Amino acid sequence: MKTIIFLLIIFSPLSIFSKKTWVKKATFGATHFDLKCVDSLNCYTFVDSSASVKIYKSSDQGNTWFEIYEKIFYDFTTGERYDSVLNIRDGYAIDKKQIYMTYDERNVIDLYNDEDKTIRRLTFGDLSANPDIATFQDIKMYDDKLGLAEQLHGFFLTKDGWNSYERIEYESIGQGNTIFFIDSNNIAFSKYHSGYTFWRYNITEDSWSIYNKGEPDPGPNWGKAKYLYTIEFINDTLAFAVGIYRPDEPQYPNDIIYKTTNRGKKWEIIYNQKGDPPYGVTRIAFRTALHGFVAGDNKILETTDGGESWISQDSTLLTRTAWKYIDFAGEYLLLANQRFIYRLQNATGVELELSRSKNIIIRQNQEELLIAIEDAAFKKYTIQIYDLQGMMIKEKSLSSGIGKLFQPININDIPIGTYLYRISTLKQPIKTGSFIIAK
Repeated sequence: MKTIIFLLIIFSPLSIFSKKTWVKKATFGATHFDLKCVDSLNCYTFVDSSASVKIYKSSDQGNTWFEIYEKIFYDFTTGERYDSVLNIRDGYAIDKKQIYMTYDERNVIDLYNDEDKTIRRLTFGDLSANPDIATFQDIKMYDDKLGLAEQLHGFFLTKDGWNSYERIEYESIGQGNTIFFIDSNNIAFSKYHSGYTFWRYNITEDSWSIYNKGEPDPGPNWGKAKYLYTIEFINDTLAFAVGIYRPDEPQYPNDIIYKTTNRGKKWEIIYNQKGDPPYGVTRIAFRTALHGFVAGDNKILETTDGGESWISQDSTLLTRTAWKYIDFAGEYLLLANQRFIYRLQNATGVELELSRSKNIIIRQNQEELLIAIEDAAFKKYTIQIYDLQGMMIKEKSLSSGIGKLFQPININDIPIGTYLYRISTLKQPIKTGSFIIAK
């Protein structure tokens, strides 16, 4: 077995990173909708079988799961329907008392309370009776009283925990896309295709204004807009968000990660890299201001330095789909993907940081060199590996972009010894160094 010799004199100061692996923790007979941990001991996921919906819970950081609620909508044997809805659209676990479910067929909301084990059906007049009207897109709660349920051309606002509500129509924004509460009197809405511009709705004044002016709306070239999908607030001011950008062919979007330090009044793009088709990153979860993950179609990226650099975690066991759901349960990242829940755990082996500069970071583990290059010009780079006799034994192209994404170079098939590497662009060397493989 190959191992790495850590030469403190050569590689000091030493930075070591633990290897991680996915461990399957649950298998269900139907598809997941959302995964949310309100704290380390209360994690929830929703499972839809087309005839029923179930809520499962974990009280041990995602290690085991048990059913806490089931609603049967349809009997396949007799054809009898027990409810006006059939399929869950999404689930939202705000806290133990507020676990919401929306549906495809009707504008109704079921509110489950995990403390007293009760279920409450929220209806919205004629809107709930009409199956042809677009259903709820999102639910946001500021606390247990103030919140909203977003629908195609507006939203329902409650100030008393859904005992009453009022309908607010969208004006200049047309349709909301990403929503968050600025404070108890203001709500931010982004418009689809708007280049991450956010509008502010003032509850007291019942008025709209611009909250954050992002990039200009591309108009007819809406496919080239920068989308901002999902936001994760770390505290009152700091947040990260994920989205996509299609600068070239629409089926090959760039992955984008945003950061704000003033509660969304200004968003900085800290990561913009070429992605794999057909989707970009759509999910995000942060445990601290430094440690977080983003997920999307066949990819899981992790940062341990607040978004300065990102490394891909193994996604070979995961079904290729954009709609992964991730969240932290204490120290562990959980992932719901199709019918399975995985937990990311430390494995044997470590990664050693060989070199770090402003634009390039190089790490090594037992199987790979990991190279991250930041270059806003998106230039192509090449790494070449040589033995001590000067013979090139490996060569690989590397991409670059805004932010640092580690790209692997397999060294598991290289014999024991000392090796040299050279990184170049446009045939000009920009970085050289060495590494050691030993038994």
